[in-house]
This record gives sequence, structure tokens and C-alpha cells, in this order.
Amino acid sequence: MAQRTASASQLPIVNIEALDTIDDGTFRITDQLTNDTKASGSEARGRGPDNNEDQTRSSGSIISESCYSIRSTRSYIRPYYRSRRVAKSEIEKPWIGERQNGEFEMTTNDRENVFLDNGKLVIKPTLQDPTLINTDYALLNLTADGTCTSDMWYSCWAATNATNHTIINPIKSGRINTKSSASIRYGRVEVVAKMPVGDWLWPAIWLLPVDNVYGPWPASGEIDLAESRGNNYTYKYGGNDEVSSSLHWGPTKSLDQTWRDTNTQKSMHSTYSAKFHTYGLEWSKKYLYTYVDSRIRHVIYTKYTKHQWVRGQFPQLSEGKLITDPWDTNRFNTPFDTPFYLIVNLAVGGTNGYFSDPDSNKPWFNNAVNASAYFWAAKDSWYPTWVEGKAQLEVESVKMWQECD
Repeated sequence: MAQRTASASQLPIVNIEALDTIDDGTFRITDQLTNDTKASGSEARGRGPDNNEDQTRSSGSIISESCYSIRSTRSYIRPYYRSRRVAKSEIEKPWIGERQNGEFEMTTNDRENVFLDNGKLVIKPTLQDPTLINTDYALLNLTADGTCTSDMWYSCWAATNATNHTIINPIKSGRINTKSSASIRYGRVEVVAKMPVGDWLWPAIWLLPVDNVYGPWPASGEIDLAESRGNNYTYKYGGNDEVSSSLHWGPTKSLDQTWRDTNTQKSMHSTYSAKFHTYGLEWSKKYLYTYVDSRIRHVIYTKYTKHQWVRGQFPQLSEGKLITDPWDTNRFNTPFDTPFYLIVNLAVGGTNGYFSDPDSNKPWFNNAVNASAYFWAAKDSWYPTWVEGKAQLEVESVKMWQECD
């Protein structure tokens, strides 16, 4: 079906600029649909990734009814605003963290970790209550009081055990998502953010599928729009002078093909922690790319010219199990053909290899069962780098443009 074109001012926007705390403890996100027919269409046009011809961007909305709203109210010059309240549960309730990544933080919905400052969303890591870390057999059970939001039981509890030198997560941080408020399939996402400064901080702006249509991770896909490290530019594997983007897809965890769709972008004469930058995603049936500040400054670019199963060249057997194609849709871009929602979080450390072992001078080994204890024991080496006001992820705005069918 032919796509409808619209000026940039007619594209729907989800703004965290409009984020505000209100009395009932929720946040407000404004979904703005502008119908100014006098606006120039030049802003909505740009050089396409496939050729030098201008490509128009289709109008749309976070929810399908908005496409009709735009068409039916074109005669109005003034913008139309629809406000949505996102329940505070969008700031994910406490859970112990990503066991898959071995991160050292637990998420909270405390205002010391997720808050607004001068209209900007701030996610700030803080130190855990030392009593929980230093008391043998101390238990943090988020299932008992019903506050855990993870569907994995092992992400809902942690304990300190002096015998095996394990400790409760030594850092508290935050993570927000738009799963219940805004998701898109094809279109554009732009997040204006400033990355944190501080050793072993791991900021991430990424997307997950609303439903695991093709199976558990990574079969249904993951889009990492922007990730970075808080370490300075001297860090061997890239510090806050570098951001990376990647796609995760594969029939099983061990066959994740992210190495095919991963790339980095160095900052120009500065760092991504020095000022705000725009991190963008352009996504269609034919291609997907991410960019920094300009849509011609790509981080990754993937053009779908063959079925992902063919592209992945997967084996028939893996870990003693028969591997079958989970993407039998006849679409080349599967699994990146379903609605995805946005996640913004600030992690700390981890054992999945994002902070590699060789020659990195980090205070833990990724294969250590008690890696977080080693990390905590070296607090005097990394905590001084967490300068107040800089060791935090700041988000100025989030915008989503949904492509209409």
C-alpha cells in the first residue's frame, strides 16, 4: 500500500520534555500530533540510505487512531495535544538485574535513582545500603513484598554469603520502559541524551519486542540503539568517547548473530558525556539503521536483501539440539517486523564481556561467581570517578514517529 506523506510538524511525538511529576506519583508523557499545513515539508525529507533521491517519511502515530486524527483535522493550524499518563510502574519496580549480563546493579523506583531535574529525566546510580553487603546471610527478597517486576525468579532475590564471598548487588540504579504506553513497528526514534562519566557505568538506549512472537531472546530480536561506557577515552575497549549500536537475532542464545550487526561511532574531538547528542533509529521493511546527531552519520546500517535464516547461515545442530527456522514469514526483515518498545537504563559492570577481561585493568573477572564482590572491594578505585552531577544518564527528550501502512 502506498505510504502517505506529511511534513515533519505533522509527525507524532512522544516527549519526555513534557515529563513531569504529579501528585499521584505518576509521570505524564505528552503525545503531540501537529496539524500545521503551512509547515514546510522539507524537514520531513532526506536522502535515503539506498540512493540519492529524496524520500518522504510517512505520517503516523504511536497508536493507529492517530493516523486518522491527522488526516481528519488537516484544516486546523494549531497543534492537537493528547496527554497520556504513564503509571509509575513504567519506572521498573525493583529487581535484581540482568543475570544474563551479570550486572552489579539492582533497579529501583526510588527518586534517588530516577528523577526529574530541570525538565530532564535523570537515571543515577547510588551505593547499596552497606548493612546488606556487610551482614552475613542478609537477604534481599523482592518477591516477598510483591515489588519485583522480573518474570525470572532468580532476578528477584539476592543474598550476602561470607562463605562463598557473594554479596547483594552493591549498586542501585534505574530503568524505564514504554511497553504499556508507546511502541512502534517501522518509523523513527530519536533520544536526546547525555552519557555518564564514571568507571564501569554502562548506559543503554534500546528496544525489545512487545511480544516474543518468534520465541525467547534473541529469536524475537533486540535493537540496541546506543550503548556506551562511562570510562574515559583511555579505556582500551572504548570509553565515553564512543557509542555502539547492534542488533540481536538468532534461533538460540548461543547462535546470536549480533556480531553481524554491530558497530561503533567515535565522538568528534570530545566525548558523548560532554554534551547532549541525538541518538536515532530509522526503521523500515527494507532497512534499519542507527545514527548519531545526523541521519547521514550512521552507526549501523542493515539492508534486508535476503531471509535472516539464510543470512545467518545457521547449523542444523547446536549444543546437541536440532535447530529450526523460527522466522517462517517470507519477510526478509523478520524478526524485526513486530512492534518494539523503548528502554532506557544505566547499568553498572557486568560479566557478559561488554567489559572484557584482557588488559582492561578492571577489578573483577567475568568468569568469577563472586565478580560483584571483587568490584565492591575495589570501590576506592572506581567510586572517585563517579563525580556528582556527571555520573548519571540524562535524557532531554524522546520522540517516536510511527510509519503508517
